[in-house]
Amino acid sequence: MKNSQGRYFRYSSFLKSRFHSPVRKISVDAGFSCPNREGSFSIQGCIYCNNDAFSPARQVSGQTVQQQVLQAIEHRSRAERPEKYIVYFQPFTNTYAPVKQLEVLYREAFCHPDVVGIAIGTRPDCLDSEKAELIGRLAEKSYVSLEIGVQSIYDDTLRRINRGHDFKAVEQAMALFVGSRVEIGFHLILGFPWEKKETASESGRILAGLNYHSIKIHHLHVCRNTPLEREYLQAKLSLPSMESHVVSVVDFLENTPGSIVVQRLMGDVPKEYLVAPAWSGNKAGVLSAIDAEFAKRNSFQGKHTSCPYGR
Repeated sequence: MKNSQGRYFRYSSFLKSRFHSPVRKISVDAGFSCPNREGSFSIQGCIYCNNDAFSPARQVSGQTVQQQVLQAIEHRSRAERPEKYIVYFQPFTNTYAPVKQLEVLYREAFCHPDVVGIAIGTRPDCLDSEKAELIGRLAEKSYVSLEIGVQSIYDDTLRRINRGHDFKAVEQAMALFVGSRVEIGFHLILGFPWEKKETASESGRILAGLNYHSIKIHHLHVCRNTPLEREYLQAKLSLPSMESHVVSVVDFLENTPGSIVVQRLMGDVPKEYLVAPAWSGNKAGVLSAIDAEFAKRNSFQGKHTSCPYGR
């Protein structure tokens, strides 16, 4: 049995094996909006969304993609000198524009020789065949990760959080990339209080049926200036405990093939934006508890799949 550090496929391990050198992400704001905020689908957005809380690039909006990339590389090289970078198009929906505009912005990210790839955050309902063809062409020459906000496998939950799409939209988006070299990542939120105890395990099994490459797990947390904050302050919403989140993460990963890269196991929220839960600020403690839960179960990622990690 592997030690606790080897029970799931860590993103750091993937980067090391893929690029053979230190790699860091640079978050950039390319000026995109979101159809769930500007009126195409809704003007309210998802009930948990405050982009400033999880997109540091919003602080440099107004600069071009190239300016943001070069500035970040110059700043980081003084402190740590990583050898390679992935440019992460993070705030809002980064495929929500005409294809010609997208191509200019994506190519602009490769403005420095140490940029080895890009990551594109988007919604499943903001992808089509033209955009998939563009992203696929870029992936023929460079590393391209497409991060799709799934958030839940249940349509009832997607309606309740005002996502503006159903789970079928995820399946349709995935069909666009069959045979492509684009590496698809999913974002999933665990801890909605109305979902059943088996949600994490079931989510792992269902998502495993889609040919995706990496996962970012977020815990349900409340940010300031969101509809979710109003529900929480009116005592209409209960949040999961740290212990509950830890169990859910391990349940999910036991049902996730060991070939899936684990990019994150909880969300990051700046202190000034966080309303609850308080344990959100104890990332090291949460990650340690997840390792301990794996060890207690004598378990590992993919235990209940045909592709266990490290076996």
